[in-house]
Amino acid sequence: VSLSQLKMYATAEVVSETLNSAPREFSLLQNYPNPFNATTTFSFSIAETRTVSLKIYDIQGREIETVLESELQPDTYKIPWQARAYASGIYFFRLIAGSYVSTIKLVIVK
Repeated sequence: VSLSQLKMYATAEVVSETLNSAPREFSLLQNYPNPFNATTTFSFSIAETRTVSLKIYDIQGREIETVLESELQPDTYKIPWQARAYASGIYFFRLIAGSYVSTIKLVIVK
């Protein structure tokens, strides 16, 4: 997947990590580091070509940012995210890829 094919928001960059074989399942890992101050990284695997959405929500469930929305090929991806504009607190990030949906808590500490 080339960066020109991706509809990205904010300062996100997608870095594909080619493995010996494509992932066999969809997965979303805990962001690293967590808690974090300004920048964290989201990691996920896509098992089939799907339109993928990665969004950030505040503690009240309001969507505050779309980090990624694009069709991706099977692979493992890492996306750095800068949260300098957001206050300290608990937030959630949600990955939707077809019928796969996963939500994980993250903490910003300033």
